[in-house]
Amino acid sequence: MGAPDAAAALDRGFQVTGFDLSREMVAADAVPGLVQADMRALPLAASAVDAVWCVAALPHVPRPEVPVALGEFARVVRPGGRLAPSLTEGDDEDWEPVSYAPELRCRYVGHRLAPFAALLDGAGFEVTGHTRWSTHRDGPMLHARRR
Repeated sequence: MGAPDAAAALDRGFQVTGFDLSREMVAADAVPGLVQADMRALPLAASAVDAVWCVAALPHVPRPEVPVALGEFARVVRPGGRLAPSLTEGDDEDWEPVSYAPELRCRYVGHRLAPFAALLDGAGFEVTGHTRWSTHRDGPMLHARRR
């Protein structure tokens, strides 16, 4: 959970631990409970959380490593818990300029809903629905329950 989402959840009274791979982002955001970590190796015990909110992060994970991240989500979410990942829609995998810093480049990996839902199923999640989300990219926001 990134800083804006973590801050909003904290304001609503939720207990939150947010993660970002970038040490600079963690330091810049200064939100309580935000720590540096890789979603492919979360520093949490098994079944430690009720839910994972993963917005605008999976599109930066190389396609072959996405099942590793989903496996970590399944490991840390209690049975019956929830997962809400957002995706960038498409089939591409490329490095592109960062919207707020064009001199930097960032990996974007596109996913299609049906194949991604199959990955979730393989990781132990049942897709319960999806919506659309949009920032500077469009894609599905999935809603899933841990079996």
